[in-house]
Amino acid sequence: MTSDEPALGEHLRGFAATLPILSDWKTFFAELHDALQRAPFDMIAAETAALAYGPQFPLLISDLEQLQHLVALVDPHFRAVVLRLDIPPPTPGEELQTTMVYVALPAGYPDVAPCFTCGDVPVIDSAPPPRSPPSDTGAVVSVPWSRVTRFDGAIPHLVAQLQRYHAYWSELELLSASARVRSSYVEAPTKQDNIDGAAKPTPRAVAWRTIDLGNFVSLELPLDPLNVRDGHIPISHAKFTGPSAAVTVLQTKWMVRAAGAWDGSLSLAQNLETVLEIKLVPPQSSRDHSQQSGDDAPGCAICYEGSEDRALEVFCSCGEQFHTECIVGIFRRQGKRQVQVMIFGECPVCNMTLPVKCT
Repeated sequence: MTSDEPALGEHLRGFAATLPILSDWKTFFAELHDALQRAPFDMIAAETAALAYGPQFPLLISDLEQLQHLVALVDPHFRAVVLRLDIPPPTPGEELQTTMVYVALPAGYPDVAPCFTCGDVPVIDSAPPPRSPPSDTGAVVSVPWSRVTRFDGAIPHLVAQLQRYHAYWSELELLSASARVRSSYVEAPTKQDNIDGAAKPTPRAVAWRTIDLGNFVSLELPLDPLNVRDGHIPISHAKFTGPSAAVTVLQTKWMVRAAGAWDGSLSLAQNLETVLEIKLVPPQSSRDHSQQSGDDAPGCAICYEGSEDRALEVFCSCGEQFHTECIVGIFRRQGKRQVQVMIFGECPVCNMTLPVKCT
């Protein structure tokens, strides 16, 4: 529900005024039906003519009401709805994965099929960073549509399509619980983002992760969303950053051991520890963070260390901060243009241009 006023004409102003105080979807639809019953049908058809629903508008409302157990947001103009879906695991015993699906309701509903997009569907990208951020909209999920069965027929197909990514989403959660991990380029969308035009990509849509290996070394690792554990690991696309001596040791182990020592029955975190013969740096808890110097002590977005020993001298407009040697090391490895004491690259978090003074 939203507090914005639906543009459905003067005869629904009273219903619009109640939106801020409606506590649940059952009440929402009860109030909406009451408002529609009080309005002459020809006025409803005229007011919804811009949406081309006409006489089918009550059918749309009825269909949304049947979906109320899945509804997370409704566009005030009834042009879209956001559904919250629980995706079951392919095999029993694992937890459900929850995702949000944006449903664009077209003119001509139900004869014209809605468009389903999901911001959690991963972008399959074989090129290593840096690269352009994902598109501004989530991936379209192809779902068969019938004007007879409508959502009753479409939702099971939608869940089945998204179930392919259950293992990938679960593995991301496990990796984040085992190591300090960052997904680049994408911030979690707000509720308003998800109703303003289309689903927005989330961090789960980026099939790359930057993993802290300790000793100021990070690993940029591509993931296979459809076969996340025992899929082919593109060895040459894994990128190590940090001090050259430490990077050389880990890079050598990776190139020699990754193909043979990778075990599809183990998690990504366990495989990394086995292949690289290290112990991953555990994620920083909120308690650990509060014990740093100051109540909100910043850290380098590359090595995750604070400013106690080395100053954070590089700042990006997205809010991230970096040690000079960390960000310059990445830029030089990427072959970025350097003019005298300035090197020009992109922020590894938001991809904005970031000039850095190096020594």
